[in-house]
Amino acid sequence: FFFSSRRRHTRCSGVSWARRCVQETGAIAYLVGPNAPLVMEPIRSSFADDAYDFYKPDPNSEFPVVDGQLSIKCFINALDHCYKGMDQKFQQRNMISNFGLNQIDYACFHTPFCKLVYKSFLRLWYLDAIRGLIPEVTPQQLEILKSQPYDSKEVQGLSLIHI
Repeated sequence: FFFSSRRRHTRCSGVSWARRCVQETGAIAYLVGPNAPLVMEPIRSSFADDAYDFYKPDPNSEFPVVDGQLSIKCFINALDHCYKGMDQKFQQRNMISNFGLNQIDYACFHTPFCKLVYKSFLRLWYLDAIRGLIPEVTPQQLEILKSQPYDSKEVQGLSLIHI
């Protein structure tokens, strides 16, 4: 499972030539030895969204305008959409009734900072727990999960018990 947020910032107001919009992309490199079994998953999911979380509105400045909290929200939103898309595609092909973390051997995430990787795994665990895909979560714990945001201390504590 590889996930990288990809956003294209193309709507710039004012004089369009004076704005420098950026596009984030992700790349991954594998080191593979001789005769190594490498299988590329044919099912993919993607999501794109416009957001002004990182852009350069002033051509005279080398520094961008950054909204870190909005970047995190955009990343998690894209992760949610891609994860849901993978679930739908697996169900359409009658491969798996519920795609979840238990079908993922390895995951790679875009890492502008380490906490985002933790939040990404926490979000996927939370989505699986809410959908009933984590059998160790008791009904009492499920009620706590449903009443709390995914990044609350209560949810983090429950996830550490089961990860």
